[in-house]
Amino acid sequence: MSRVVLCLLALCVASGISDPVEHNATPPTIADANFLQKQIDLLTLYFHVGEPLQDRNLKSIAESWNIERNIEKYNKFTRN
Repeated sequence: MSRVVLCLLALCVASGISDPVEHNATPPTIADANFLQKQIDLLTLYFHVGEPLQDRNLKSIAESWNIERNIEKYNKFTRN
């Protein structure tokens, strides 16, 4: 019984000492400001997608968008 308690105590101490996270590590830069702004714009566009647009900038883009004039943006696709 004392061996089990001693093993459990040793396991608790070992798990407390081992810390897999470096405390002073700086995270790598994953995205730049332009990419983040595009993400924000898409999230704003898809937020309440069934409702009318409230943002004036998005509303003007939606009203002036013509898929035939921008067909070159849709030429990349993947096949399964």
